[in-house]
Amino acid sequence: MRLHTWLTLGRASNLPSVWSNVFAAALIAQTSLNTKILGNDALSTGAMDNEAWIPGSLSLQIMLWTGCLLSLSLMYLGGMFLNDAFDANWDRRNNNTRPIAQGKVSVAAVWLNGLGMLVLGMGLAGSLYQRAVPGQAAYGWVAVGLLATLILLYNLVHKRFRHSAVLMGGCRLSVYLIAALMLAEITPELFLAALALCLYISGITYVAREEHTNKVSQLWSVGLLFLPVFLVSLLGYSFPFFWLYACGLSLYLLDTLRRCLFTPHKNVRGFIGGLLAAIPLLDGLMLASMNLILPSLLCVAVFFIMPGLQKWIQAT
Repeated sequence: MRLHTWLTLGRASNLPSVWSNVFAAALIAQTSLNTKILGNDALSTGAMDNEAWIPGSLSLQIMLWTGCLLSLSLMYLGGMFLNDAFDANWDRRNNNTRPIAQGKVSVAAVWLNGLGMLVLGMGLAGSLYQRAVPGQAAYGWVAVGLLATLILLYNLVHKRFRHSAVLMGGCRLSVYLIAALMLAEITPELFLAALALCLYISGITYVAREEHTNKVSQLWSVGLLFLPVFLVSLLGYSFPFFWLYACGLSLYLLDTLRRCLFTPHKNVRGFIGGLLAAIPLLDGLMLASMNLILPSLLCVAVFFIMPGLQKWIQAT
């Protein structure tokens, strides 16, 4: 299998957004934990003591970060492979340009690789969490099992059940929860941010259901893209940087909407690509709600590399 075919099957151009999800989730969880330990003044002044939350040795932390990124990347790639495997017949009937429909790879090979990456990612994440927190190993296995179940369930029903878009949103919500569980702890602030991400991803997925027709008949679903700003404002309302960032993100979404949908020549695929590229921007919004300015700007930097990757590897 050619490398480009493999990367296309895995929608690898979207992988940086998985990494920014892990980065944001871990820092949000760590910061909210530190705030409770050190007091609210620590958040407003930026005086955070990382040692307040870090369990175990530095080598264990490096192993957990590396393992978390790798395992969730494998589960993402596996899920995308399986999406093409489940959709193979539909893609052939609708002349979709995916690798199986074009005869570049067999369905059996995609099934084998997809399931293999999904199981490997589950095993790696669960094993690492079990080693780090042996007394609570069940939580780690339940979390990765939930993500795998959502991935399989979405791929199984998404062509038949319109609201399966929420299942895809749940997949990214699970990424936040697993990252927080492995690298810090699940906190109310983290869960609120995860819910905001779930709404955004659900909105993208509702739109993507009609990509092949190049139309968006359910404009209400576009509203889901803006709900995260209002939701996480419950955390960041007192920080000027949050409102500046929220305005920038909202303007980007409105401009993408104008350029791709409110034009005589609609481009739904381009709209979806622009929304997927903005996932790191959304992670940055979550970080801005905790007044983490530099980390949020790092997410902006990730956003700027996404369109270039999408030109090389199609995002949908």
